[in-house]
Amino acid sequence: MKKMVGEMVGLVVIFLVTIFVSLVFVNNRSKYLVKEVLADGTLVLNDSRKIEMAGAVMDDQGSVDHEKRIFLLREMTKNVEVWPERVGDGYQIWIGCKNVLWMKDCKKGVLLNEVLVMVGSATKD
Repeated sequence: MKKMVGEMVGLVVIFLVTIFVSLVFVNNRSKYLVKEVLADGTLVLNDSRKIEMAGAVMDDQGSVDHEKRIFLLREMTKNVEVWPERVGDGYQIWIGCKNVLWMKDCKKGVLLNEVLVMVGSATKD
């Protein structure tokens, strides 16, 4: 009986340490915010990296519709943590992920690239 209790206590300690370590990683990982949206839809992150969206092209620069599209992209990324995921020559941009370590763990997030294509602000590449 003592051996069984000791094993259970050991499992509980391992479980609690795992949760603690996960929380430390979540709080200490790099957080990316969009500092600026350029005219072609390129995102400038708070670490000064410029990233282009994969699979979504924002064309017709200079038109009224283009300005509306860029405005929408700016509003969707304003003060929101983004999760850039490298895909080929561009990035998939996830928004709305909360308390996760990796993009694959993002169950309630939104793939910005797909949303922009769905609402007609970008064309599928």
